[in-house]
Amino acid sequence: MAYQMSITLSDEEYKALAVEAAKNGKPIESLLHEVLTQHIKPSASDQHLLNSRKIQEYLLQEGVIESLPTNEATKPEEDTKREYLAKLFGQGKLASDIVIEDRGPR
Repeated sequence: MAYQMSITLSDEEYKALAVEAAKNGKPIESLLHEVLTQHIKPSASDQHLLNSRKIQEYLLQEGVIESLPTNEATKPEEDTKREYLAKLFGQGKLASDIVIEDRGPR
């Protein structure tokens, strides 16, 4: 999600910002964005979400997952398809029972 906002600057503030942006060869918007990201640190939970999102994007890029999660409720057709596939591949057993059987005797 992106947010857009307007700010009001005095002539002196705008000139100083424009001069600094010109020194760096960047648009004023880019300079402001850099300054804000340097001075405002994301909280630990935001940083976790950032890292989680990067991991998801990497997995998508590598072909491990087919799409990024949207956190939206699944459609009834998707639920029906998942149930069908679970029955097809599950052979009537719960995954936990299969794991316990594969462990062998204790």
